[in-house]
Amino acid sequence: MKKAVPRNSPCPCGSGQKYKNCCYHIDLSIKEGKRIDATFTPDEDDSVSCDILSLDSIPTHNQNGLQPPLNKETMIQLLLDRLERDLIVFRVELIADATNRLIAEMNIVPKFTYRDVANAIENDPRFSAFKNQIVCLSGYDPIELFVDKLE
Repeated sequence: MKKAVPRNSPCPCGSGQKYKNCCYHIDLSIKEGKRIDATFTPDEDDSVSCDILSLDSIPTHNQNGLQPPLNKETMIQLLLDRLERDLIVFRVELIADATNRLIAEMNIVPKFTYRDVANAIENDPRFSAFKNQIVCLSGYDPIELFVDKLE
């Protein structure tokens, strides 16, 4: 069994950096995100239950893709630009699903968590979001669109 490396220890790859600033995110991306059950209740009578990824997990890159020399913030902004384009067609998506699809399309190894993307969406005037899970273009109700999509 592989022993866990403390986050503040020197990275075992020999880079001289702390593990949390070097290979920690790569090691984490290999692990599958924890799944939790969430229930969205747009009205008292309606409820939509779905299985979502933990916001604190790092998206997994399933292809043998490239890791371009982009920092976390640049990656997230490029992702949001593509998300805006796609939401014109899709209208509404779960943030984790959209993130996973765009990571595969962009062929990047993510340096961010789903929560990082959700927070960026919350702070971007182009988007409306519900509880950091559902996103649509600004001016629409994400829950209403999501329920319509399920029907």
